[in-house]
Amino acid sequence: MSDINIKQLAIAIFILILIFGVSFVTQQHQTAKSRVVKGVQSSNLNLPIAQFSQIPIQINQVPAPQKSNFSALIDQNSKILLYGKDENKTVPVASLTKVATALVVADRYQMDDIVTIGENAQNTNGSKIFLQAGEKLSVEKLLNALLIMSANDAAIALSEFHTTTDEFVALMNDKAKSLGCTNTFFKDPAGLNDEGYSTAKEMGILFAEAINNPLISSIINLPEKTISSDKRDYKLENSNRLVKDEMYLDGIIGGKTGFTPTSGHNLVTAVKRHDNTLIAVVIKTFSSTPTASAEAAKDLINWGFANWQWQEI
Repeated sequence: MSDINIKQLAIAIFILILIFGVSFVTQQHQTAKSRVVKGVQSSNLNLPIAQFSQIPIQINQVPAPQKSNFSALIDQNSKILLYGKDENKTVPVASLTKVATALVVADRYQMDDIVTIGENAQNTNGSKIFLQAGEKLSVEKLLNALLIMSANDAAIALSEFHTTTDEFVALMNDKAKSLGCTNTFFKDPAGLNDEGYSTAKEMGILFAEAINNPLISSIINLPEKTISSDKRDYKLENSNRLVKDEMYLDGIIGGKTGFTPTSGHNLVTAVKRHDNTLIAVVIKTFSSTPTASAEAAKDLINWGFANWQWQEI
């Protein structure tokens, strides 16, 4: 065989090896993504492959903190569950319900629309800012009251704007289903009705959607704010201690608290560090102290960042 033929053969073999190598690497890359997407889709999330480029990988086998009956820790970008404790069990979630209320408000209303407070809002029970029938406030101000102070009267007022409360709750449930939350069913916009339910994991999914909204994210990060109606001022103080100096959590985006005697102390919160965001959900904490849900969520978030790292796929 001539030197020319040998060189041509060598070049041909090199090209074949190069083509095979590129094909193999591409196939492995797509397989890795497919495995991730398959796992996510099994959680009813139906995410496209291109939606995320990193996956969380556990680097330490340290047990997660156990401070609540139901919990979930979710990577916001990929929606992968990093930790769960009875995370698929349906339970009442109290004012965590207001995450879905806020999502419908953001989808349906203009923030500068003016709402006239009705008697149902004035007469609602539980946590409220004591709105009076006939007062007028913008949708945005009521959304602040809903998310900062967890005001039940704001929830009712928003649910009665251009619709009925029953129709509004139906929109909340439609929103949950559109996000793959098939084990969630709300009964009211405030979370007072313990016949409504969700799961720790699905509340994390709903909150992951909520923090994609810039207005919602800006509101839940505020430790306090004053809003005004056409008649008076309302000073709002955030019920989530993790955004306040007393228990401030590094990287906090914000959260939503919840409590009824049946559901216990609950909190969903999100924290961003080094371009990665974790969402912690704790429902029915073991302790009933005022700081119990904040402590449980804080420990779970810190555990996640200490024991997981993100890898390109």
